[in-house]
Amino acid sequence: MLDTYESNKSICLSKSCSEVYITKSNFERIANKKRLEVEQADFEDLYDSSLSIMLTVPELRGLYNYREFLKNPNLFIQALEKNNNQTGIYWVWEESSGPAFHCNKDCNRLHSDYINVEIPPEITDRGCHEVGKYTSFVEANFELLKSDDRLFLKRLEAQFFLKNPPKTIKGSNSGTTNIKNFDLIELKDSIEKVLRDAVSFKNKDEETSKIIRDKGYGTNRVKEAKVSGHPLFVWHKYKVELKRLLKGYYSSKYNREFKFEPSLLQQLGFKPCVCCKK
Repeated sequence: MLDTYESNKSICLSKSCSEVYITKSNFERIANKKRLEVEQADFEDLYDSSLSIMLTVPELRGLYNYREFLKNPNLFIQALEKNNNQTGIYWVWEESSGPAFHCNKDCNRLHSDYINVEIPPEITDRGCHEVGKYTSFVEANFELLKSDDRLFLKRLEAQFFLKNPPKTIKGSNSGTTNIKNFDLIELKDSIEKVLRDAVSFKNKDEETSKIIRDKGYGTNRVKEAKVSGHPLFVWHKYKVELKRLLKGYYSSKYNREFKFEPSLLQQLGFKPCVCCKK
């Protein structure tokens, strides 16, 4: 009876809202899980100029997914059907009752800050006991994660002998920081500046150029990129900022408020937020 009640309540709430909102973090989570089939040539139209001078194919694919899902949310369903039998990305804090959508765009839960840590395949492959130890460690070191995620990841890698650092998501759900109120011209100016500054830094001398040429694409995997002042540390910051601005550019252009049809979100496992006013 309870399941029937909850199902009926979900249907009634969704009918009362023709469009609903989700958090930026939930959008990124499902965009990361659902992969679109894409040819590498399609990456060339991600921006007015080529981004391959700075970003790897996986990074470009991630931006492509992000943009295409914003432009055409129904692609989520197509990707869901194709990816049903594929292993997804698991996070320490998965919403036990499913992610929520919001009728009220001013709902506090829609705008709260978020933070999460991936449970990498290295851990899931070791079994449930190791996953439990991993999540317990993350929860016990939550304050360090909030204050210094680089140090947190360093300790996490040492504790569990990880070969590759896990992904983290951290930020504000009220829109990409310092982006929400930008117009497209301002965003493009900011993107162009990052591209110019990054290329200028890369070419400042032969040593820096060689280091970035040899290791600059995989800055998320190399130890030098975690050393403040190292050329790869600076290069990694440019890459992170570029991706942040590009995501802001795509959302401002196609779906600034992360607004979707409730029926689509329900197919993706979302449920109505219990705190939103009907």
